[in-house]
Amino acid sequence: MDDIRKRQEVLSSRFSIALCVAYIIFSSTSTVAFETFQCAKYGTYEGFDDTTYYLIADRSINCESEEHKKYEMFAWFMIFVYPIGITVVYAHQLFKYRTLIADETRIKDVEARDEEDRIKHIIFLWKSYTPQCWWFELFENFRRLSLTGMLVFFEAGSAGQLVTALIITIVSLKVFLVFQPYRKLDENVIAELSQWSIFFTLLAAIMIKLKDALVEAHTQEFGLLILFSNVVGATMVVLGLLYKPFLMSVSALRRKNVHKSPVKGLEVKHRQFWTEFFAYFVNVTESDSWESISPDADEDKKDGGGVECVVKEVRCGDGDGPIDQIRMSFVVDAELEVVKAFLLNEKAEGRACAVDYEVLGGKARPSMDEGDGDENDVDCFYSVGMKLKLPFLTRDFTLWQKLREDKEKEEVLILMRTARQWELPRGARIRAETQGRVRGVCKMRGFRLRPEDGGRRTKVVFVESLDLRGMLPQDLFTRNYLAPLRFKHVLADMKDMLVVGRASVPNPLGPVV
Repeated sequence: MDDIRKRQEVLSSRFSIALCVAYIIFSSTSTVAFETFQCAKYGTYEGFDDTTYYLIADRSINCESEEHKKYEMFAWFMIFVYPIGITVVYAHQLFKYRTLIADETRIKDVEARDEEDRIKHIIFLWKSYTPQCWWFELFENFRRLSLTGMLVFFEAGSAGQLVTALIITIVSLKVFLVFQPYRKLDENVIAELSQWSIFFTLLAAIMIKLKDALVEAHTQEFGLLILFSNVVGATMVVLGLLYKPFLMSVSALRRKNVHKSPVKGLEVKHRQFWTEFFAYFVNVTESDSWESISPDADEDKKDGGGVECVVKEVRCGDGDGPIDQIRMSFVVDAELEVVKAFLLNEKAEGRACAVDYEVLGGKARPSMDEGDGDENDVDCFYSVGMKLKLPFLTRDFTLWQKLREDKEKEEVLILMRTARQWELPRGARIRAETQGRVRGVCKMRGFRLRPEDGGRRTKVVFVESLDLRGMLPQDLFTRNYLAPLRFKHVLADMKDMLVVGRASVPNPLGPVV
C-alpha cells in the first residue's frame, strides 16, 4: 500500500509540473501557432505590382508556397494541442475538483484549502480567485487568446480587427465588474484599470483609422479627441502601477485602533459554526477593549424619547488596524418581548435606511457539524438593501438570521451574517445584484436583549461588522461616517418602535400586537 501511495504521489507531482509548464508557455506558444496564418501583401513598389502574400512574422516566407501550406497544417494541429487541448485539460481538472475549490465553508478555511492535497497540483489555476470564481482562469485563457491569436484572422490594423478587439474588451470589462473574481481588492481594481486602458487604446486606434475615411476627422476637435483617448489609456496604466503603492502609503498614514484584548476578530470557525459564532458575539458584547466615541448630541444620552444610557464604541477586531466593529448599548423603555417582536418583524416596518426587504424563507439547510446550534433556534433568511448617502451607492445584503433565547439567563440573542447560496433554503436564490448597487458583506450583526426594572425596560447591546465593498478600510471613514450613521439608524428604529408599540399596546406589559 505504501508503494502504491508513493507511486501516486510521484505521478501527481509530475502531472502538476507538466500542467505548470503548459501554463507558462500557453500564451506564447498559442500566439506563435496563430501567427502562422497572419499574412499580408505589400502592393506596388517602384512600378512592380507584387500580389504575393508574405508572413508578417517573417517577410521572407511566401505564404502561398507549398512548404508554408505544410506549416499551416502543423499549426492547426498545434492549435488543437495548445490553445484548445490545454484549456480542455484545465477545464477537466477544475470541474472535477470544483466542490473542493469552490466551497470554502466545507473545508475548514481558505488557508486549509490552499494546502488540500487533492487540489494542490492545480493551485496555480484557482488560488488567486474567490471560491465562487473557481472557473475564472478558463475565461482568462479565452480572453487572452481572443485578443492575440484569434485576431490574426483579420487583416492587420483593419477596422474589423480593431472593432472585434474592442467588443472583446467591453465584454471582458463587464465580466470583471460583475464577478470581482480576485480574492484581493487591489487585484480587482488593477484588473479593471487594465481593461479600461485597453479600451481607450483601441478607441484611439479606431479614431485614427477613421481619420483617413471621414472629412470630419480632419478637424482640431477630432485630433483632441484622439489625444484624450491616448492620454486616458496611458493614465489607466499609470494608475494601475501606482495603486498598490498608494494602498501601502495610506495604510502607513491612517489612524489605528490598538487593544490587547483576547477577544480578537472573526475567524473561520465563527462563519462555520453557530455555536462558536454566538459565543464570540457574547464575548464581544462583554469585552472592555472598545474605544468610546462622542455622542452626536446630548439627547442621545437621555432624549426623553424612551431611549437612555446610550454608549457608542468602536474597535479593530484584530487589535491593530482600522476600525471594523461597532457597538452601542442603551436602555429602551419597552419590555423585552416588544423589542424582540419589532426586531423580528418580517415586514421591516419602521426600519431606517432599509429598502427592498424580501424574506427568502426560514428553514436552514443542515449544518456541517451535526451538533452545531440549538434545536430551539429560529432561522430566517432575507435580502435587504442599506441606503447610504451620496456619493455612496446602496448596499445589498443577503442575511442569515438566528434567534436564540436563554430562559435561565433571561436574555434573547438575535444574530445574523451574510448567507451563501448553498446555505439558503431549497428553492431560494440570492437576489441578483441590482444596477446602481453594490453587494455588501455582513460579517456580524447582532442584538443582545435583557430585561431591566422588573421587565418594564430592556437593555440592548448592538454589535455590527460590515464590509461595504469598494471602500478602503479607513479608520476615518468608519469613525466619521459609517459608525455614526449606523448608530443613528438603530436609535431611530428604537424610537419608531416605541411609537408603534405604545399605539398598538396601551398596557406596556400587555401582549405584543
